[in-house]
Amino acid sequence: MPNTKPVCSSAAQAFMVEQKAAEVGLCDVNQTVSITENFDGVSIDHLKTLPAGVKFVTEDGHGVQDNATMAKAFAICTQKDITVISHAEDMELSPAGTTVCGRHPDGA
Repeated sequence: MPNTKPVCSSAAQAFMVEQKAAEVGLCDVNQTVSITENFDGVSIDHLKTLPAGVKFVTEDGHGVQDNATMAKAFAICTQKDITVISHAEDMELSPAGTTVCGRHPDGA
């Protein structure tokens, strides 16, 4: 996932993580890249420059809140054969996390 510091928003960052994982040699790693640059929710120009080695993009626990931005990201990723892992959450509906109205069936 790209929830690193700094956010993994480039192929160079992704390949660095994959290279370190290969050096350790315990498992195969496919590092994801953020859908929007640095999780800013808007900038997607970096997607246009991603090479074929990048297989996945995601906002990792954040939903891209702008529908037009997400549609453009889908279009770019479709052309580049990159899988989009979407965290589909509308923050207008859940601004502070999960909201439960009434009692949970388990009594919580």
